[in-house]
Amino acid sequence: GRASSVSRISNAVRLLQAARGLKHCAPQITRQRDAALRDLHGTRRDLQDSEKTTGRLQEELKGLRKNMVPAERLVAALSEATSQAATAEMLQVELTTQKSETTAL
Repeated sequence: GRASSVSRISNAVRLLQAARGLKHCAPQITRQRDAALRDLHGTRRDLQDSEKTTGRLQEELKGLRKNMVPAERLVAALSEATSQAATAEMLQVELTTQKSETTAL
């Protein structure tokens, strides 16, 4: 009887000490929880901002892709024109040469 009663009392004392320890830790745990919640909200906001930015960038990319085709066509047309201009210049030189030869005759 007496031994089990002493055992129960020492268990109760241990529980009380543990409860006091927890009570002492509670404010710190609460602070940590609040900090973790703030971090979580911040992370969620950052994620939403990133998603918005990604959406904007995808739209810009679509626009750039659309502009690429006309730009490529323009470059091709300019190359063709440059080539024709060079050909015309050679013909002009040739004509001038023939003309001066004909005049010499």
